[in-house]
Amino acid sequence: MPTITTRTRVDDLVSEFPEKAPVLLSYRLPRAGATQEQQADAWMSAGSIGDAATRNGMSAPDLDRLIGELNGLSPQEADVDEGRRIRLLAFLRSETDIQFLQRGKRYQVDSGTIDWFRANVKCQYACPVHTDVPGYIALIADGKYEEAYQLNRKANILPGILGRICSHPCETACRACDVDGAISICRLKRSAADHRGEWRTIKKEPWRQEKVAVIGCGPAGLGAANDLALMGYGVTIYDKYHVPGGTLWSGIPEFRLPRDLVLAEVRNIEELGVEVKLKVEVGRDVTLDELRQKYDAVIVASGCMGPSRLRIPGEELAGMYYGIELMEEVNFTYQLKKMGRKVVVIGGGYTAMDCSRSALRMGADDVYVVYRRSRNEMTVDEEERGETEREGVTFEYLVAPLEILGDENGRIRGIRCVRTRLGEPDARGRRSPVAIEGSEFIIECDTVVAAAGQFSVNTLLSADVKVAEREGRVLIDPRTYSTTANGVFACGDFTTGPATVIEAIAHGRKAAVQVNRFLQGDRPRFTERAQFKLVHAMASPEDYSDAPVTGEHITEWTATAMSRRLQWGDDYDVHGRTPNPMIQVPLRISDFKREVETGFNRTSAYKEAKRCYQCQLNIIIDGQMCILCNACVDVCPMRIIEMIPLERIASLDGNTDIAQVARADLGPFGAAMVIDEKTCIRCGLCVKRCPTGCLTMTHFEATGDPGELWDAPLKELTLA
Repeated sequence: MPTITTRTRVDDLVSEFPEKAPVLLSYRLPRAGATQEQQADAWMSAGSIGDAATRNGMSAPDLDRLIGELNGLSPQEADVDEGRRIRLLAFLRSETDIQFLQRGKRYQVDSGTIDWFRANVKCQYACPVHTDVPGYIALIADGKYEEAYQLNRKANILPGILGRICSHPCETACRACDVDGAISICRLKRSAADHRGEWRTIKKEPWRQEKVAVIGCGPAGLGAANDLALMGYGVTIYDKYHVPGGTLWSGIPEFRLPRDLVLAEVRNIEELGVEVKLKVEVGRDVTLDELRQKYDAVIVASGCMGPSRLRIPGEELAGMYYGIELMEEVNFTYQLKKMGRKVVVIGGGYTAMDCSRSALRMGADDVYVVYRRSRNEMTVDEEERGETEREGVTFEYLVAPLEILGDENGRIRGIRCVRTRLGEPDARGRRSPVAIEGSEFIIECDTVVAAAGQFSVNTLLSADVKVAEREGRVLIDPRTYSTTANGVFACGDFTTGPATVIEAIAHGRKAAVQVNRFLQGDRPRFTERAQFKLVHAMASPEDYSDAPVTGEHITEWTATAMSRRLQWGDDYDVHGRTPNPMIQVPLRISDFKREVETGFNRTSAYKEAKRCYQCQLNIIIDGQMCILCNACVDVCPMRIIEMIPLERIASLDGNTDIAQVARADLGPFGAAMVIDEKTCIRCGLCVKRCPTGCLTMTHFEATGDPGELWDAPLKELTLA
């Protein structure tokens, strides 16, 4: 029987092998409807098996299981291990049976594409701007803080700020999470800024004729302005506040983000030739149409500054605040005129945490955070929530507000709430709160802060900029960031709704690329290339010496990784994540301006940086030199290298017939060497143990990111 693959047409399969039809129909297509007739129609109306699966949302593992069963495997034999991330190291040829073959579930295997290796550096891949995390951590380990800061700045624009307030999705992705705790990537970013010495700025001047206006001096606006300036444009930022930074200043309290740091980071961008015009509100002091007449392009990055109402009775009472309003007042005046002694904050995000902690510092006796879902559903990270609790804020989970109660003078006297439980997941997979009958209760308070959402204020827009009727957000092309008005672009929270600082910066940078393409006639294009450079791998540890740096983008720390780990004995010290140093709680509450976190000293920064696995390093095997000794499998401490029979390859790069093709080429004793990249710690022991030197450790770098403009401002990267 010929091999059945994803390219096999469904009608050919059913006509030539009718006995296979029940197997085909036993695999349900998620988007094809619930009835058997709908499922059958979806299969038969598609061209190939793969087309039907892709069109109707079948997962890749299920597709591989289906192909396996269609080719005669039992359900057990066709099963696929979904918990591992397998890369093919080499196909192996042998003249006899290989005694070391490992049996088990089949694997979905990747041959090692650019996207695979990029996703392999999990921290960098998870970062919205793809900061070279292993690179700057290696520089910190080398004691090169200025270089670490500049490498950071290529991608995230505001390293000193983000090192304090970033939501750090990189740490959630960190491979060390499963070993001894995530690397303190965010705090090491701060270390690069704190210990860099005297701040040096890089001065540039516009060299293109075109000019661009940016509305909003927040993270998205600064990200866009930074990159456009590096591309040679004259950029002017307009902002309504009297200080720069947008929500960095108005929305984040000073005890988390020092104001001199905000000024310094913005000054870096101004030195690139960017002009910042403060106390100019677009829509009041100048119109969008006037800016369009003056500039060749306009980017709207004014944020998401409209507070969402609770839509419950009593919001008109005295003592009512909205999160944005409260943070603006406290950040600009250091007082809260309407605040009483007992405060209830509604919400579960970063704004709710900032409001509650600020209220304590402004003199509140009791502060509650009321959140209608459970602790696990909160969007803030555990550290931020934990510090809020340690400072004395009381959390009420699974509680929803029903009514704000007032006294005879029109002031708040309490809030009536109801306890909730989590219901079934909604369309986004989030479980909605359901009120528990008979569980109502009252929290006595004199101040209520609604920090449960924000929306974009569109009054600055001109008539030809269309807004979605339901969401109230400006309509943009998601690929080009352009609005319905020619030459007007939009990005950041203004288009997405409330997001994080790093997400806003990423949005601004992407918008800058599209503005450049608009102004240059869509000519520039990025090319993506993968570079692999050998990291001094030899057959025995005696051959390891001070390895030469093999490229300008490889740090000395990374280049000598194998020497340190295998010859010098600098193995991984499993000491756990270094605690984030902070001042004592009593000292915090008494001073609104005093920064809570003190940051790592150089010793702590080095200790933490040493923990990084340097995941841009990858094991490579020369299959022709492999003698099938299995030594690398035996020595691996994580048990992630395997020598497997070809039948265990369910698919290679999505191709399900690869095992048959490989066997035809390699013969009956062919095999494959694979590695589970999910838990590789880059220890290098396999390289050391290999008797033939067929294993090497290489350094991966993907080029083509807009951050390269920092090095080459006179061109937009490498043109395709």
